[in-house]
Amino acid sequence: MPEPVTASAESARSKDSGKTFSRRCDQGYSLNWTASYGYESQLENSEVLITLENGWAGVIVSGFANKPGKILFDRPTTVFQAIMEAGGVSDYGSLSNIHLTRIINGVQRTERINLRPSIRGKPIQPKYVQDGDVIYIARSLF
Repeated sequence: MPEPVTASAESARSKDSGKTFSRRCDQGYSLNWTASYGYESQLENSEVLITLENGWAGVIVSGFANKPGKILFDRPTTVFQAIMEAGGVSDYGSLSNIHLTRIINGVQRTERINLRPSIRGKPIQPKYVQDGDVIYIARSLF
């Protein structure tokens, strides 16, 4: 197993000359790695390009949230967690009428989500937010 390679913002080459970090770009670091550990004969192309991107996602929580606004996340986050980061649903908001709006292939789409079963302890499939999502908490009818 090869030793881990570290690099500065500039290009650096490891001692075994099998791995090369390219220079820093806007999205992070690009890593050029040549599979030189006895696998060349099994691979058509032994060069691999790995790009590490910024992991921050910005989500807007609006409507009847206690603290509406833009929230930044650095890890995978569900719609429910994003709403809780915005202070939860206000007294006038509805957990059963959450609207998740996102751009998919250049088209804006809105999905209605009911989080009330989750509050009542029933398992639901989590919906994860993506960068640029808008979560709107609608007004409760009662």
